[in-house]
Parts: sequence; structure tokens; C-alpha cells
Amino acid sequence: MGFCAHCGGTSQDGARFCPKCGNPIGVVSVAKQALRTANSYLDEVVAMGGSINKVSSLSRGDASAALKTLDLAERQLQTAESTSEPSESTEIGESVRLARVTSLMCQGMILGITMGNRIESVRLIEQSISLEGSFPMSHYCLGLMRVELGQREGAIEALKRAVALDPNNLDYTKTLDRVQNESNFAIAMHSFRGSKPLLGCLSIMAVLSIPMGFLMMVSGGVGEGMMMMFVNVGFWGGLAFLYWKMKTR
Repeated sequence: MGFCAHCGGTSQDGARFCPKCGNPIGVVSVAKQALRTANSYLDEVVAMGGSINKVSSLSRGDASAALKTLDLAERQLQTAESTSEPSESTEIGESVRLARVTSLMCQGMILGITMGNRIESVRLIEQSISLEGSFPMSHYCLGLMRVELGQREGAIEALKRAVALDPNNLDYTKTLDRVQNESNFAIAMHSFRGSKPLLGCLSIMAVLSIPMGFLMMVSGGVGEGMMMMFVNVGFWGGLAFLYWKMKTR
């Protein structure tokens, strides 16, 4: 038994016309029909959430339905692998591999962006990259999920790979620049917060502003001295207070 290449209906071996659509038989194997069915499921999911913007707008109900459709696609891919004839095993194997890359990528995007399961999302996207590493979207999504997990070095590495594969994509380059700038700022703030001498220096400057103000009052005038003292105490004391608050966060 095979499947009609026109409508997908079953036909007996040796039949000349499809009993379902009446067209001349152009029979495809069970494996190829399973592969076609799997790809139709994948097309359905891609249409629902094939981009970051679409996935982020999916409801949880639609996301659950998409995941069920992807599960059906995976079962068809398994059927295609297990039923392929020796003469078509190479073709079927390559097609199944690429279809599975799409399936894993879609699962990862939906789980990470819509469902919030970023750890599982990273695992699935990394698995898709292990099967095919030349798709820039895979590396881009991996970078986004790693950012959400706080893995900034890994995120930057993935985003750099996405930019290298598709340098003309502005979303990739802008996201990479933003993550790199945030990472550099975080490193600088960590060093800033860890500098104990800085707090002492700021406090000393605030304290020294008081006698300096009195000296100016004696030598120049009360108004100017008072103004200088209050401004400097406020400035250096304010910086010391802000720094102390950052260290205690």
C-alpha cells in the first residue's frame, strides 16, 4: 500500500488511479507521506509563531495547542525514519533532520517566550543548533534566553554568532550592542561597589568642606562661606550616601 501524491489517500499496490481523488496514481512511500504530514504540522506552527514577535503575542492556550501540534509532527518524523526504504534513507534522513531542527526551535521559542520555561527552552534550542548550526535565528533566540537567565557571557557569544551568520539583521546587531553595554555597565558597577576606599574619600571630602567653609567666612564673607559649606557638604555627603546605598542593595 502507498499514498496518493495528489491527495494523500491510500491506494492498493498496482492500482492505476487513486480511489479517493481519481487522479492517476503517483504513489509516495509511507516514509515520504509521514514526512509530508510532519512538515504540514510544522508549517501550521510556524504560521502561528514563526517569529519572535508572533511567539510573544501567543496566548497560553495557543501555545499549548502549538506544542501538541509539534508533538504530532515529531511522531510523524519518527514514522518517516522507521519506515524509509534503503533507496530513500539518505533523502529521508536529511529531510527529517532539518524538520526536527525546526521543531526543536519552535518548541524552544514557545516554552521560553510564552510559557516562561527558559531552562528547557535553552536545552531545546541548543539541541537544534547541534543538529544544524547555520541558522542565525537559533543563535539569536539562544542569546535572548540566556539573557533572561542572567548568563550574559553565553548570551553575548550566541548573539555574536547570530550577527556573524546574518550581519545585515538590525535586530541582531542592536540586541548584541544592548547586551554588551549592559554587561559592561554591570561589571563597572560591581567594581564601583566593591571599592571601600572610595566611600572613605567621599566622606572625608564632605567633612573637610565644613572647615573650608568657615575659613572662607573669616577671609571673604559670611554669605559666600555659608554657601560654599552647604553646597560642598551636600554634594560630597550626597555622593557618599548614594554609594553606601548601592553597597547595601
